[in-house]
Amino acid sequence: MASIQDAINQAQSAAEDMAASQAAAHDNSGTDIIEARANPAGQVQTFSKPSMATVQATTGLLGRNTVFLKPTEFGLQVGKEKKNLVESFEAYLDLTEETGFRLKHTIRFGNPAQYLSSYDGVTCNKGGSWHDALMKAKMAAPDAEPYFAAEIKLELAEELALNKETFAAGTTIGYDTSAPSRFSDWSDFWEAAVAAGVVGQRVKVKVIGKEISHNGNNWGTVAFELAD
Repeated sequence: MASIQDAINQAQSAAEDMAASQAAAHDNSGTDIIEARANPAGQVQTFSKPSMATVQATTGLLGRNTVFLKPTEFGLQVGKEKKNLVESFEAYLDLTEETGFRLKHTIRFGNPAQYLSSYDGVTCNKGGSWHDALMKAKMAAPDAEPYFAAEIKLELAEELALNKETFAAGTTIGYDTSAPSRFSDWSDFWEAAVAAGVVGQRVKVKVIGKEISHNGNNWGTVAFELAD
């Protein structure tokens, strides 16, 4: 019976053959070389040459310095301070996809929960391929399945004074729906926006914290309403 090492060696040899074949194809077609290697499990992984397009596909809509909104059962937490809670506030939102919001695929697994996402169905936002990310999640949680999520870019309509901090009007507040139930709230708002004929416009919205209770568990979500 062949050993595990023999299997790995065979996979690495296959990867080298694949790389050589693709390099030859590159010479003939002018496309970027795709490198291939085998991981310790003997699976062949392919890697394409990085580009700004692929980098953009992993970064999302919200910058690293964005102030984030976190819904809790106690209210809306704005920023990192847990005492920065508010029941609601008003903000401007551009209802243009890729400008005011961006959709993605997300999968959740582990305890504490880990989240992996993809904006293009090819690349994972934490690096590597989306396929490999799904395999990683399913190894940890076989029942885990990807679902839709949205990153939403809000702009404070007026100053927001909280317990620990004050945020000036115009401050960008980012919100990631992360959980399927939270995306449902965004979908409900989107339907209302379509009905009102304001899709593609910059609108003023009321951002409202909601508490959800189910099977003895409580958590928060965010509801959006078109402001008057």
